[in-house]
Formats: sequence, structure tokens, C-alpha cells
Amino acid sequence: MQAPPSASASSPSPLVQACLPRSASGACPGPGQSGLGDGVTGVAARGALLICTDNGGWRWEPLL
Repeated sequence: MQAPPSASASSPSPLVQACLPRSASGACPGPGQSGLGDGVTGVAARGALLICTDNGGWRWEPLL
């Protein structure tokens, strides 16, 4: 009997797959990071909702 295939170390976790928008390098957005523009919304790696606001430049902030 064969064991089921294991996930490779390079496979992103389901939580990471759910984040958006991703940077060119594939990174998820996070609070305080550079955002895309006024009112754009996103989802961080752990599912937190974010909105891009002008906070000393366009930055991702938690959506309350």
C-alpha cells in the first residue's frame, strides 16, 4: 500500500493562497506596507481584511 503524497515544502499554505493582491514577488499585503491606492481592499495572509488609505503615503490598514 502506498502512502498519500505529502505536500512539498515549496507549496504555499491554503491561507497564503487566499491573500490578495499579491506583490510581484508573490508576497501577501500586510498592515503598514505600501498599498495600491485610495480605497483598494485586500486580504492579508491570515485572512484579515485590509484597505489602502493615505497614511504618510498609500498604506495597507486594517479594515474596521
